[in-house]
Amino acid sequence: MNVIINGQTYLLRENKSILDVAKDIQVDVPSLCSISKHNDKQSCDLCVVEVVGKGIVKACETQIQDGMTIITQSAQINNLRRQALNKIFADHNADCEAPCKVACPANVDIQTYLHHIAQGDHQQAVKIIKDTLPMPISIGRVCPAFCEHECRRTLVDEPLAIRQLKRHAADIDLSLAEQFEPLKLPYNGHRVAIVGAGRVGWHVVITLATKVLLSTFLNPCQRLVAGFAMAFQSTVCRKIFWIKKLI
Repeated sequence: MNVIINGQTYLLRENKSILDVAKDIQVDVPSLCSISKHNDKQSCDLCVVEVVGKGIVKACETQIQDGMTIITQSAQINNLRRQALNKIFADHNADCEAPCKVACPANVDIQTYLHHIAQGDHQQAVKIIKDTLPMPISIGRVCPAFCEHECRRTLVDEPLAIRQLKRHAADIDLSLAEQFEPLKLPYNGHRVAIVGAGRVGWHVVITLATKVLLSTFLNPCQRLVAGFAMAFQSTVCRKIFWIKKLI
């Protein structure tokens, strides 16, 4: 079947919705509700387009027909999409991203790992944490906890003890016979020199070790321990043994 979209003629072999065809030919038609597969989903009304002879239709609900002429951008269409977006925002009371995550310098997915801790799945919680924070065992002790200052629980009573919960999960993981280890890709033959064996240096080493590179410190590893509080020196030492296995 032949259709015209924004003045360009296309030969189509499959009977699809206008939205699906637009995606196939890389014509931008905004849509939110198309992501959901639920039958009772609420329409977002963002994917409106104009079909010549029919007027404004929803691209996700309208099937392509032979001879159709479709317009995806116009002043009228943009105005309708703007109205639909304003309607969505009118009762959008939640945060698209949790304030605690926004406040975290490492951008750790705090909501998700707290969920796993609440479910008793500490190893999965550690996995989530280590996606962005390779050493929760130490950061869980010295982190300034900016996340807690922004915790929405303060609207009710007091913030969650996010730093302590992170430390709790990391301590449990470290005590297990089989600790969580990130997936390590095959070594590609390159090496990287890390200047400094502090927390940032070790963070870089762990990250590179999982990204096919080997790393070498340019100063003694024992200086790492001196950079941490003596109160948890033994914990850090155990962590170093784990990192050495990784690199």
